[in-house]
Amino acid sequence: MTRFDPVPEHVTEQARRAAEGRAPADSRLLELVNDSLLDIPLGVSRSGESVRVVSFTGDGVRLDARLEGGEAGSTLLGSIAPVRARTVDLHTENSLTMLAVEPDGTFRARDLSHGPVRLHIEIDIDGTPRHFHSSWFNC
Repeated sequence: MTRFDPVPEHVTEQARRAAEGRAPADSRLLELVNDSLLDIPLGVSRSGESVRVVSFTGDGVRLDARLEGGEAGSTLLGSIAPVRARTVDLHTENSLTMLAVEPDGTFRARDLSHGPVRLHIEIDIDGTPRHFHSSWFNC
């Protein structure tokens, strides 16, 4: 006879949060502190320029991301400071993509559709994993 233990409530809650696109309960918010798109004066058009830089900070961590527009979609190139990310997940409204973290600490996503995205990041501080997430932003 097979016996199944009930799923712990905290596991069920984390699954609900993930399915709804919400950050894990132990994740800290990195708030938007700079967006190059907001630096453009009203009424000024920069035709042909398709580069945007966004920066987020919180709890001693900084996330910088460069978004480059292209015909197939946007490319995101990002990095974390002062420590290197262990894992980076890119969330859209309908998907989750694990991004490879390069030896220099950068990560990249190509051919992103226009729309809202959020990054979930795991870093290691003194042997302890810590989780962060950016606020939603459009690419």
